[in-house]
Amino acid sequence: MCYHCNATFVPERARNMQPGEKSMRDSGTRTEYDLNLIFTMICMSQNLSHFVPSWDKTHAYGLPSDIFEPMAIDIELNLRSLRQRIAGAAERAERADRDPQDIKLVAVSKTHPADVVRKAITAGISVFGENKVQEGEDKIAEIGRDAAEWHLIGHLQSNKARKAVQLFDVIQSLDSIRLAKRLERACIDEGRSELPVFVEVDLAGEETKTGIAEDDLDDLVRILRCCVCLRFEGLMVLPPYFEDPEATRPYFIRLRAIRDRLASEGAFANGRGELSMGMSHDFEIAIEEGATVVRVGTAIFGERQYGHR
Repeated sequence: MCYHCNATFVPERARNMQPGEKSMRDSGTRTEYDLNLIFTMICMSQNLSHFVPSWDKTHAYGLPSDIFEPMAIDIELNLRSLRQRIAGAAERAERADRDPQDIKLVAVSKTHPADVVRKAITAGISVFGENKVQEGEDKIAEIGRDAAEWHLIGHLQSNKARKAVQLFDVIQSLDSIRLAKRLERACIDEGRSELPVFVEVDLAGEETKTGIAEDDLDDLVRILRCCVCLRFEGLMVLPPYFEDPEATRPYFIRLRAIRDRLASEGAFANGRGELSMGMSHDFEIAIEEGATVVRVGTAIFGERQYGHR
């Protein structure tokens, strides 16, 4: 078993052994031990879980039994490095007068348990992004509604609009007129006078992604102008994933152009209009192109911890 990710791997040699045949371990060779050490260290460093044998870690060269335990993530160190990268990207931006302090960091805490989020709060993070209403509800209840600023950044189904209004400070994934009407009604029913929202714009047309099409955006903006409770703060985009982050730049440029047009028309409640764009893989490119909000998870918390709430 891999002691980093719990995956198992049975080598071809072991699978094909005949009854009574000695294994390489029994015959005294170190081949299996060599593989065990190599594959486990690969798994720890690159998470290549499918390579790792299921042999007892205490046999690997007589190393201590805890040598292959997962390494703790240093959130404070990661955050310090991240803020330096944000500052560097702000300096490289075309608008050279950008202040890194004006760029809001939303720590994407989805799939990470409450105790990890508490450590992040202690390290100085104050804004967190959740993908799902249910996971957010459980985590917020455990940590505290007022312990941080909570953003919903994942797709919101209309039938969960009321719960989202109750839980989140900001909703970044408004993507339809129907959802806008549901949120407005929920705010009125719940006695919430103001709910900041971002409109998620689909600029790539990917079937697996949500967001309103650019051609339909103006219709939604007209509805938001009529809302009493919804406060239209800005735009959000989730571009396609590219190995080269530079390939995301055209999407960020396009969203900024849309924002600038809407701002000139007085569409945003805060005047300028926020730009929520950029994640761990490409946030520096996004900042260079004008992002005012970045959504970063892996660069802070490490790989996602599935199975937690």
